[in-house]
Amino acid sequence: ELANALEPTIAVIPLSGRGEGPGESALGDLIADILIYQLSRNRHLKVISRLSSAHLRERPSAPMDAKALLGANYAIAGSFALSGSRITAYVEVVELTSQSLVWADRQVAEVEDLFQPESQMGLAIAESVSREIFRHEVRYAAMQPIPTLPSYRLLLGAITLMHRAGRADFLRARQLIERLIELHARNPQPYAWMGMWYVLQAAQGWSSDVAEDSEQA
Repeated sequence: ELANALEPTIAVIPLSGRGEGPGESALGDLIADILIYQLSRNRHLKVISRLSSAHLRERPSAPMDAKALLGANYAIAGSFALSGSRITAYVEVVELTSQSLVWADRQVAEVEDLFQPESQMGLAIAESVSREIFRHEVRYAAMQPIPTLPSYRLLLGAITLMHRAGRADFLRARQLIERLIELHARNPQPYAWMGMWYVLQAAQGWSSDVAEDSEQA
């Protein structure tokens, strides 16, 4: 049983510069480093180090190479352009199994922002990437037959669905967690989330026996 089965794996490919100015390659590496740092703070995501993903920068098929060579589920790639002291980053997220575009956007900031302890551009991109990956996984987990879902999709789908307001989503979350327990009986994460499920059921007022749900939790 792989310890990483419950985490989607993301490869951040250094952004390429649209100009030919000196130092643009280093700036693309810096943006990638910032994104890797910010994304790695999310404990539900596994981020591949830049040492492993940097060599994909010059490959036209970089996203699919990230899947074949690094085992990634998602790839983040893009480019940037400089105009005086301002930088515009164009970033996209690709889900590699279906080769579908999950999210694309551009962010504009002062170049100096990239050298701050907390880059606001990097933080904004990382938050959007995390949010859109979760949304993508929830849509997939809600529509596909449970036995066909890989473990990380089961977990991300369950976590998000159980925190929604609808009863149907909440019950679907339990089904996803039960499947996770079947697949990973020795992993503590599914049991912990099942405990949370019982707690939330009581908190939402959906429990027919609060004492029993507390005992189960």
